[in-house]
Amino acid sequence: MPPPKVLIQLSGPPGAGKSTLALSLVEPLNAISLDHDIIRSSLLSSLPFGTAAQASYALQWHLAESFLQQGRSVIVDSACNFPSLIEAGQDLAARHGVTYCFVHCATQSIEVLEARMKRRERLSSQRAGVEQGPDGTENAGDGRESFRRWIEEPCLPSEGLVVVLDAEASVEEKRDVVVERVLGCSAG
Repeated sequence: MPPPKVLIQLSGPPGAGKSTLALSLVEPLNAISLDHDIIRSSLLSSLPFGTAAQASYALQWHLAESFLQQGRSVIVDSACNFPSLIEAGQDLAARHGVTYCFVHCATQSIEVLEARMKRRERLSSQRAGVEQGPDGTENAGDGRESFRRWIEEPCLPSEGLVVVLDAEASVEEKRDVVVERVLGCSAG
């Protein structure tokens, strides 16, 4: 039996492992992963950062809708730190009659996030570190405060299927939890 159609919206601070998790979910859920950083980085080659940021969200939602119309499950891989983004994901899932699942990658360690950001192959739209913003942005010097807010005050939906994962767990553990929760929710 094929897995149910689903829209998974990932969330979490930079370095929390969202993209790695998204790629691990593609096969078991027969889904397409939309990596916001790839979309935004592509737009940065011809647009200023602020314009690329706005355009990348619009493009992300149009692509997600197109794939849902084609009968595919979609994983939206972005930090998702604004209520309007959560609402957009919930509305899109409802319009297409698919299960909505919000997955937050949580950690209490800024140091873990910093180490991961330093190790990864960075795209132009991604932070280079806690105190180092993406290319084309001013470093306001409030990186630690931004990360503290991401950690202590995550933007989460008030209803629906919400899965909070330990960002420091293995990708296999996180993948298995998400697949089990999505399949369990869709079966009932």
